[in-house]
Amino acid sequence: MAKRILMVLTPQTTGDLRSAARSAAVVARDSGGQIRMVFVRPIPPPRMDHHDRLVADPDMEMVRLAGLAESWMAALALEFGDVPVESRVRFGRLTGELRIEAESFGADLVGLATPARPALHHQLRAWYLGSMLPTPVSCCRWFRMTRPIGAASRWSSPPSGKACPVDSAGRREPCGETRMISR
Repeated sequence: MAKRILMVLTPQTTGDLRSAARSAAVVARDSGGQIRMVFVRPIPPPRMDHHDRLVADPDMEMVRLAGLAESWMAALALEFGDVPVESRVRFGRLTGELRIEAESFGADLVGLATPARPALHHQLRAWYLGSMLPTPVSCCRWFRMTRPIGAASRWSSPPSGKACPVDSAGRREPCGETRMISR
């Protein structure tokens, strides 16, 4: 079982990631493990104004973007509940940065946040990363809420049609919709 899970977020990761976070939390909770969220994006170009004057060099832009990513991950970390969570922000190529992060963290599993119905490019990215990284890669799927929070029903159905339990606060518990892509 995966004791150390590396959850990967990129600028292309959009949508409601709370259910992906809950899926990763269930796996970590069952194994007594921990999670590290890592936000990876390319090194940003310098920011210029409309008169071609330098507004922010790449280092200043990285500080600004890292602050935004850290606040985003701090809000997402609340969804993990009692599971220990760390967060990191890295700049560079996705494969290289994930290899460094997976080795330094000692990850047993790398989880990519993908939609409930991942497109071909999501599956190809997971396959490619699985072939380049020393650890297995899994897709942590996120779902759109089908009922408003606090709905009267005890069960809620994601787009896949599989019923997921809803806790007393009206939040959907993970359905175990993580699927192994490689190894």
